[in-house]
Amino acid sequence: MPIIESHPMRLRRIVAGLSQQKLATLSGVSRATISQIEEGRTKRPPESVFTILGQFGGQSPEFIEREFARWMAATEKDVELSPRAQAALALPPSIVATYPSWNVWRSDIAPTPTAFASLLRVPRNTVAKYENNPNMSLPKSIMMALTTRFGVTPEYLQALMELPVDER
Repeated sequence: MPIIESHPMRLRRIVAGLSQQKLATLSGVSRATISQIEEGRTKRPPESVFTILGQFGGQSPEFIEREFARWMAATEKDVELSPRAQAALALPPSIVATYPSWNVWRSDIAPTPTAFASLLRVPRNTVAKYENNPNMSLPKSIMMALTTRFGVTPEYLQALMELPVDER
């Protein structure tokens, strides 16, 4: 299951019957902020979000904050990858170079740019922008995340950088 699906604040929001927009409005933040929190890209959400989730969910903001901190600590260590993603990441660079495109390789790791960004903990827009611009170089934030989160070697990374991006 992708990280976004198991995020405790996302689950609390859904149980409380709040949309991302409603939670954002009540918390005094943007909907994009709520999305970033739920994608696991925010290490320190605003206190107001914990407060609103507590009010609507019957828990103290402190309890929700501790739950969030435990989840973050666990996911910092463990990247949940499908067997297909694990197999793709275990391939030698010479085989990675035979993929028809970056997009095909990425779909072996995660089905959507959003899920991929969530696994890497990079902004979804960074992945989408790269995948929609065949002339763009692989962003440094993605390269760094591939190295730190997935442990790809420089040779593997080089093979990825040489894959064409499908035009959309």
